[in-house]
Amino acid sequence: MPAYRCEKCGLTSRAFLTAAGAREHGAEHRARAHGGDFPDGECLVANEPFLPQTSQEWKAVLAVVALLAASWVWHHVFG
Repeated sequence: MPAYRCEKCGLTSRAFLTAAGAREHGAEHRARAHGGDFPDGECLVANEPFLPQTSQEWKAVLAVVALLAASWVWHHVFG
């Protein structure tokens, strides 16, 4: 999963599902931190597979899994 890397700032973003998401994050960082200029060493890097990193992300994943499980049970019991 791609992430944005700014060597000048020592910043590596969280992993994004798409390269376009990482590029957009990079554009926002450039505008905010570098006045729109491209810092030396800026790149997209391959990152570890996406895993939820905050408790809110984990809660969202668990909510989706619970809804899918409830749907499966409903379909097989009342189908």
